[in-house]
Amino acid sequence: MKTKLLFLAVFLCQISIAQVSNANLVAYYSFDNTLVNAGPGGSTYNLSYFGTGTNPTYLATGGVTGGSINNPGCFEFNTTITLQNSEFFNLLASTNPNQSLSVSYWVYNNQAQGINSIRTHFEAFGSMFARGGLGWGVSTQNGNFNTTSANLAFTSGVWDHITLVFDASQRRLLMYVNGNAASQVITTANSIFKYNNKFVIGGGTDGSGENSLTKALSGRIDEMYVFNRALLPTEVSALYNKQVPAPNCPTTNYTATLQSQIDVLAGCTTFNGNLTINAPTATYLNALSSLTTVNGNFVIANGTSFTNLEGLSNLTTVTGNFIIGGASISNLNQLTSLTSVGGIVLNGNNFLTDIQTLSNISGSLTGNITIINNQNLTNLNGLQNISQAASLNVTNNASLQSINGLSGLTTLTNSFSNTLTIETNPLLASLNGLNNLVNLPNNGGVRILTNNSLSDISALATISNLAYLEITNNPNLSTCAIAPVCNLLNVNNSNAFISGNGTNCSSKPVLQNICATLSSSDFELESNLKIYPNPFNSQITFDFGNSYENVTVLIHDITGKQLYKNSFSGNQLVVNNLGNLPLGIYVANLTTENGISITKKIVK
Repeated sequence: MKTKLLFLAVFLCQISIAQVSNANLVAYYSFDNTLVNAGPGGSTYNLSYFGTGTNPTYLATGGVTGGSINNPGCFEFNTTITLQNSEFFNLLASTNPNQSLSVSYWVYNNQAQGINSIRTHFEAFGSMFARGGLGWGVSTQNGNFNTTSANLAFTSGVWDHITLVFDASQRRLLMYVNGNAASQVITTANSIFKYNNKFVIGGGTDGSGENSLTKALSGRIDEMYVFNRALLPTEVSALYNKQVPAPNCPTTNYTATLQSQIDVLAGCTTFNGNLTINAPTATYLNALSSLTTVNGNFVIANGTSFTNLEGLSNLTTVTGNFIIGGASISNLNQLTSLTSVGGIVLNGNNFLTDIQTLSNISGSLTGNITIINNQNLTNLNGLQNISQAASLNVTNNASLQSINGLSGLTTLTNSFSNTLTIETNPLLASLNGLNNLVNLPNNGGVRILTNNSLSDISALATISNLAYLEITNNPNLSTCAIAPVCNLLNVNNSNAFISGNGTNCSSKPVLQNICATLSSSDFELESNLKIYPNPFNSQITFDFGNSYENVTVLIHDITGKQLYKNSFSGNQLVVNNLGNLPLGIYVANLTTENGISITKKIVK
């Protein structure tokens, strides 16, 4: 008696990665003294006899032998058996007009068969068939069959392995004989036409959809698999070598360029390596519905037919960069479970307008935040819970008006001149959202280039360790004399490049003169300032060390909401009545009458 599919699938998964995936396996007929589907559908898709005459008989010997299956039995045909089950046909074709279909089996002819024989191995919907030795074809629209032949003359008494693959995305029907591609036809459409709701094995139907005994096979069929996807050539070869379909999750880097190459990943939960979807003709990611973890980069590129990321709702972790580029999606709403990524790259998604779902990602990233070439993205709401990244690059986003979604970002760690880049965002008026960014690495740099509406960079006043600076071609930016900029000009002005901006920020000499006129005590403010207690309870003291005139003190939460404002003169300010604030992180901003601004993090 044959070893059943499910047991073997589990066994093979334990010893090796299967070469053929059980993704979208609709039915498996072992023909081992049963007409019951032994695949994922279980007994749901039972075959039944059709017609009169001598019933088919099971053979105790003579089936396909060898390999991992070692099957002693098969099925002897001299009439046809059929399957008529609505759920079966919904899986095969009707619920998806672009549904692919593959059928794989072994056939043994009792008599020699030429290519013109109408003795049919199987027929689906009256439209897709294989017969004789071999004539085969498919109809993708009423009355228009695309047919060809493999030009084989099957001798009697020999087992041959046949696979018929209809790839809807390619509008192509392929026939494989004994693991090798025999021939192909290009079809007129990408949907199999349904003349009837029948799947007939060992025969075919006539023009009225009735089973025709003249098409009944005289021979044997064994090990039939039915998939509602296009099998890959490597999978066809694996079936010919008698391997059993099992869940397929590659252990190395994998790139899918076709829908069928995405579909074989069904059942994969953890992917170890870089996973790249670069399939311009693919339309859905449903096969990835079991995927929870990618231990590497996860790239969705050139998916121009994707309108959503349905299929990724269980994805929780991407240890490398999660890169979405060139997709026709408007939002990331399906990423509801994603909580951890190494880095985020959104590049060239012209329909993307909403990234709010990324708010489930929090804490520190080891990689970069890169937001470039997203022409309809208006804000970065969704990134507010990220506190650290290697670098930040916000470039060429034509509709971007606000970066307040970066309000949680406190630290960048990449020691290069482009640690922070804000470039060519024509509608961005201010850098509010970066108010809490305090820490750059010792060699960190800031680049602010060609932002036509930008008029305010005061949010960067909190940055420490600024070692490199470019502020160029921002025509509406007239004020740049904030502490980090003036400090860099004073310490290492050769690393500062300033030109093409508005008044008072038009060039490095102009800005140096402005910084020089500011009181030196303003630059001493940060080194002398003491804030205590921190953490605070209901009261906090700001001790300036020296006396100042007209200092404005603001306290706000990490979302930017103002909680306190006061102006005073002197060397110390005590703020009371803070006991009703919830525990958390707050930001204090202190601005002198000369416009020097310092921002400090305070904690309750």
